[in-house]
Amino acid sequence: MSFINTLRKAVMPFAAASTIVLSTSPIAMAATDGDPARASDGGSVGTTDMTMSVPKLIRITGMSDIAITEQEVIDAINSGTPHTESVDACVGGNGTFTYGITITSSTSAYQLDPDDGSGNPAVPFNVTWKTAATTHNTAVTGQTLDRENLGTAACANTGNLAVAVSNTDLFAARSGSYANTLTLTVEPE
Repeated sequence: MSFINTLRKAVMPFAAASTIVLSTSPIAMAATDGDPARASDGGSVGTTDMTMSVPKLIRITGMSDIAITEQEVIDAINSGTPHTESVDACVGGNGTFTYGITITSSTSAYQLDPDDGSGNPAVPFNVTWKTAATTHNTAVTGQTLDRENLGTAACANTGNLAVAVSNTDLFAARSGSYANTLTLTVEPE
């Protein structure tokens, strides 16, 4: 017996076993071909099983820009209260599950930076999601979906995103133009 034939005899049992393992599937499919038949026999009938896997999908809608006007700054300073703006953001998903949200800004912190080249100090602000205070770039988890679909219709919950600038920080802000971009990332849990 040649070396090649001896090698084949030694390898073949392992190859056959691996073929059996590799051909098994976690989903048992049972497609069948039809047998030859006449019309009077009801024809030839074949079947096919169908499966589908749908992932958890999530969508945030209702986003709008926040613009704090000069009059709103003056009113907050005069009233001694923080100025708060809210956005009617809404989170929907294709089922019943919770989600986490991470809010980041275009800077390394929640702050409005001068965008007019003035070099003025930044003006800090606080961000809440629903009723939870957030920390820059840290997920707030266990949130309940506002709706169980991925549509864009308005939600019953309003003002989910709130941004507040304290009276003290508004009073200390120097004259100029400030900006920041908040990014809200929602993920199914």
